[in-house]
Parts: sequence; C-alpha cells; structure tokens
Amino acid sequence: MAQKIKIAAAVAVLTVIITSVIFWILPNLPIKTQLEIDSTKPAIIALWHVETFEGGLGSRSDWLKRRALAFEKKYKGIYIDVCKLTYQQLINRLSEGYSFDLISFGGGVGYHLLNYIIPYEGALNTLDALNKGGIINENQYAVPYMAGGYILAALKNNLTKISTFSSLTQNVFDCGMVKKIGKNTVTLASVACGFGQFNSPVTALAYNTAAKNKEGAAIFDNNVTQYGAYENFLNNNKATILLGTQRDYYRLANRVSNGKLSEVEYAALSGYNDLIQYISVGKTGDPIKTRYANLFVQYITSNEAQTTISGLFMLAAAKVNTYQDIIMTALQNNLEYVKTPSVFAANNIIEGLRTASEKCLFDGQKNLLKNYLC
Repeated sequence: MAQKIKIAAAVAVLTVIITSVIFWILPNLPIKTQLEIDSTKPAIIALWHVETFEGGLGSRSDWLKRRALAFEKKYKGIYIDVCKLTYQQLINRLSEGYSFDLISFGGGVGYHLLNYIIPYEGALNTLDALNKGGIINENQYAVPYMAGGYILAALKNNLTKISTFSSLTQNVFDCGMVKKIGKNTVTLASVACGFGQFNSPVTALAYNTAAKNKEGAAIFDNNVTQYGAYENFLNNNKATILLGTQRDYYRLANRVSNGKLSEVEYAALSGYNDLIQYISVGKTGDPIKTRYANLFVQYITSNEAQTTISGLFMLAAAKVNTYQDIIMTALQNNLEYVKTPSVFAANNIIEGLRTASEKCLFDGQKNLLKNYLC
C-alpha cells in the first residue's frame, strides 16, 4: 500500500513539473525562429566588387576585405568572400549563370543588375542626396557607401600670367596661353579633363560655372583617361586647368609637399557627383544569406565603418567628417546637396548627359540637365 502511495505522489509531482514547463517556463523563454537556429551554421556570402571610376589611395576591394574581417568577428561562422571583377568579367559571369549575394558597383553597371537584386531591408545611415541614385519605385535597391569628388587645379605660376584671372570657376575658359617649353612653343587650352567609362566630369563643371565655353578653350576628349589627363597636366603641355578628381588632388598635393611641383591652386566642385560606389543585395532565395547580406550593408554604412574611409582618401556616404584638409572637407560637405544620375541608368542616358553638359557649357541651357538626374 505504501508503495502505491509513493508511486501516486511521484506521478503527481511529475505532473506538476510538466504543467509548469508547458504553462510557465516555455512561454517565458526567448523565441528562436528557424532563421536564428539555422544562423549558427557557417555561411559564405559572395560579394562581387566592380570598379568603374578611379578611386582613392589604395583599393576599395581591400577596404571591403578589411570590413569583412571586422564583420566576421561580430558574426561567428559567417564569411564574406570579396571578389574583384572588371566590368566585362561581370557581364561574362552573369551570362554564364553565376550569382552573388552582394554586389558593389558604380554607374554604368546597375543597368545590368536589375534582374539580380532585391531591395535593401536594413537601417539606412547614408545621405539622402546619394540614396536617391539607388532608388527604384520608392525602394532602396542600391545603398551608397563611398564616393569621390571633382576638383579644378592649376599651377599658380601659370595663373599669375593671366591678368584677368579671378577664380578657377569664373575663368575656367579664359586661361588659355602660348608658352615656351624648352625649344618648343606650345599652345595650352584653358581646361582639360579625362573620362572614366561611365562618368561625366563636364556635368560637374557645368554646375559650378556661369562662364561659357569658347572654341578651343576646352579639351573634352572621351579617349583620354582620368590618369591620362593628370599626366598631361604634369607635363604642362595641354591645358592650364585640370578638371579632375580628389585622387588628382591627392597626387598633386603630395608632389607639392615633396618639392616635386610648384604651388597649385584648387577649387572643390559642388552640385553634381557620379563618382559613387553602391552596394546591393543579391536575389539568392536563401534567407540566411539574405539576412547577413543586409547586415553587412548596414555595417559598412555605419559610422564605425564610414569613419575609416578617409584612409582611402575618399569620401564617406554617411554624414561624418574626419578630414582637417580644406578641399577634402569641402568635398565631403558637398555630398549632402549633390545631384546624381541613377546608378541604374542605361549607357545611352549616361552618354546623353555628357553630350547635354558639353552643349550647355556653350549655350547656358543648364535646365536640360535635370532630365538626367535624380
């Protein structure tokens, strides 16, 4: 009889324990979704990186790799594989059926990605003016994370020979000259620039001057690269003024500080920028990879990551300022108010903007440029 009483008591105690677990302990435990359970499994996030314009000091892909290492420390078992591609390599990979989880790109590339990406779902910490370039149907399909900027530069000893000179932007078409270089007499145009495959520096110039172009005053040659224009400026045999980028500013300032070049006057250009690197999340169908792809975008656009961009001598896409330099600070601040083309614009739109910009520098009809910009 005593044995039966002990069994009954044990059953009663067990019943109380099971009931407590079901009705009190379980409801108060943190809920783990299937996504969270599965996230403990290792995952490799494929990040393709495509550059279409000249960058800063060092490689943007190396910067992404460093950010990937920092991200991997935050999320154990998640690995970001950064693969640098040329524009043509990207086109080939897409045509061969390869896919990505994240893709970093600039203008001229986005048009080819429309069927391969999905809207970004994380927190947005970047500047509204830059964000507009990555929006489709009110969704943020591409998030800006880094930018360059346009500048004008001229040797001061050339400018002193121009009696009417007031400023680089005001006299951008008035600084042509004839000069002796060795035994040769050389005619310099007033301003010259080089081009990236999908960029329009002449649009930046159009937004910064009320002056009108004159025949022979400018050299806008699509066959000259940005670096080629910089070399011509150093040789002092093409134009008095260089329409370049922050990369040229770094090169020139470095040469001046090392005593390899005489003093240079600069002007930071505002109002327009197409030197912007974006990142998008791939259409993978894998919820784990999609989740961490979004988290990586959120991380590289956080202030923590954005403050490291100055190490590349490029500009942050968030509202941070780590520069003491006057020109770089001006370029950084200008990003808050720039106009930019859609990063998804087709090549004919980009070419149309270049053509319209060159035309408006002759006739002053700048209102037409708005049709190409966000």
